[in-house]
Amino acid sequence: MYEFGENVGLWSVFIAICLNLLNFGIFLFFSRGLKEKSNKSFITSALGGIGFRMLFILLSFFIVLKFLKIDKYSFIFTFFVIYIFFLVIEIMLLRNIGKKPK
Repeated sequence: MYEFGENVGLWSVFIAICLNLLNFGIFLFFSRGLKEKSNKSFITSALGGIGFRMLFILLSFFIVLKFLKIDKYSFIFTFFVIYIFFLVIEIMLLRNIGKKPK
């Protein structure tokens, strides 16, 4: 296990924010080409990206909890608060991408 020293709570928050920023960055990278796709292809690509990112987040979440000596409660709380915040932003962006002009 890797120890961070006396600022364990601060490192927990920092790692949670970094994981969520990485997740959001992956979303932005994969959502670039969604606007030009048909509705069926849009849904398939969006759900596939969500599945891939969910697997990535789940694995990284458990790896951090298992191998880093951080404050688990502050990490989990911060992680889920930031995750919900970015999830709302993703939904708004996907909603705007999904709107096609008539």
